Amino acid sequence: MQESGRINGLDYGRALFSLFVVLWHTHAPGSPDVWKSATVHYRPSGLDLLNFSVLLVAVPFFVLTSCYLYALKGGGSGTLTKRLRRLAVLGLFWPVAYIIFASGYGGIDTIWEALSKTPFKSVIYAFGTVFYFFFALGAALVLTALLLRTRGVVTWIVFLLLCAGIPVMQWLTAEHAVEWATAYWNPVNFFPYAGAAILLVRHRPERSSQSLACATALLLLSVACICLEWWTQPIPNPVPGESLIVPPYTRLSLVGTSAAALILLLCLKRPAGPVVRFMARNSLALYCVHPFLVLWLLPKIGSPALLGIATILGSYAAIALVARPTLNRALLG
Repeated sequence: MQESGRINGLDYGRALFSLFVVLWHTHAPGSPDVWKSATVHYRPSGLDLLNFSVLLVAVPFFVLTSCYLYALKGGGSGTLTKRLRRLAVLGLFWPVAYIIFASGYGGIDTIWEALSKTPFKSVIYAFGTVFYFFFALGAALVLTALLLRTRGVVTWIVFLLLCAGIPVMQWLTAEHAVEWATAYWNPVNFFPYAGAAILLVRHRPERSSQSLACATALLLLSVACICLEWWTQPIPNPVPGESLIVPPYTRLSLVGTSAAALILLLCLKRPAGPVVRFMARNSLALYCVHPFLVLWLLPKIGSPALLGIATILGSYAAIALVARPTLNRALLG
């Protein structure tokens, strides 16, 4: 039975997609083949599809889910302010802690220099760390709050315009060498998920007898987008030294895949077992702690697969034995 106010299916999603984040950062399944032999008319391998169309669904899923839950509970400026404050704390503490861990107290000079040269960009992309997610999520939540004021066809129009911005950003990079447009940290990548969250809350497809058909249609649409994306990518990279790139998050296929995943998970009513509940409860903590383990273990473990496994197990151990007893709960979820 589903507990009152609890969405059991999201436990499975949080547990699974938090693992995907670690697997991507450690390249545990293997690095994408496109990184080794990118050509203009490149045909993706199974490893490419696994990395770009499965593992990279993780961050979009978490952004979509957060926006969905915010909209589902009615939004509101008070709730938004509370969430933004917490994201600000997370987005300040973890990048600084990571840089000091990696570079010692000399990392403070690195942070200060970055703020002096490019203050806006430094904050948005969290000084080049994986913690850009917190700023991107905050921007998506603000947009969700604004979109809650729209109704009917207007919401659909805004959502479609946000989706149209994705290929526009690809074009800006490919044709005009605009580096930020397809950068992984660009918060505009995640704007369509705010619109998708509003539409999912208002139409509640998981309550319909057609929920499976809706999720299937979204997955088929994602497959079509994947085919189109690989037909037009890799694109020229504006960063010197790298000729071609596949944008990690500037891709429409991720919108459909993450939405389909959320619908299917919302349909799951069976409560998760204790292991999955532990993983779900610590999904944010795993995201925050695992970069430290990767940095520490990388010189010691040569195999990406073993690195991924060791990082996951080591992170859970560090969370249970060190992080939770010593750090404020607000920093770990």
